[in-house]
Amino acid sequence: VNKRTDQYGGSFENRSRIVFEIINAVKKKVTDPKFILSIKYNSHDFIEGGFTKEDSQEMAKQLEVAGVELIELSGGTYELMPLEEKKESTLKREGFFIEFADMIRPHLSGTSVLAVTGGFRTLEGMSSALSSKDRTCDMVGLARPLVFEPHFVADVLSGKTKQAKRLAFDSMLLPVAYHVLALIGRQQAVPNLGDESTAKEIVQLILAR
Repeated sequence: VNKRTDQYGGSFENRSRIVFEIINAVKKKVTDPKFILSIKYNSHDFIEGGFTKEDSQEMAKQLEVAGVELIELSGGTYELMPLEEKKESTLKREGFFIEFADMIRPHLSGTSVLAVTGGFRTLEGMSSALSSKDRTCDMVGLARPLVFEPHFVADVLSGKTKQAKRLAFDSMLLPVAYHVLALIGRQQAVPNLGDESTAKEIVQLILAR
């Protein structure tokens, strides 16, 4: 929570000041018209005194005016991630922050691309978010599926698969993710973590370190 009492704390204008100072500094240094300016920010902090949905709406409007071409929504904090308890409607649509994109979209004129990251696992869910009917966002972001399946996007586009694999483990998510990223960095094969015996072997390997 921002508890500063100087020009970077208090009002929304002050709390967001650093963001727009950075944007202006980047635009001043980078004059190439093909350079895309993007930002990822919280749609909601989900903590008392944190960034609210009203702040998020105002931020989106001001970012568009400031010339940011891509606005990506996420949410939560490292202390409190809003991924455990989700509305039934959110679960059906997959994206954790879809409802916030729904609220922000009307405040944008259309010059900025709106992206949503978090929770997308199937072609159906991603297509729904991008469909002309709902038009919740213009782009979806993927994180976890790409860690455990580096070729997931290519496999979806080629028709090889329509959804990310269900992981055969509930705990140790981050340690396993770091292990897999290390394998990718060394250009080694990524294990099938949808297989229970393989997942168990990897978890035991990590715990033994």
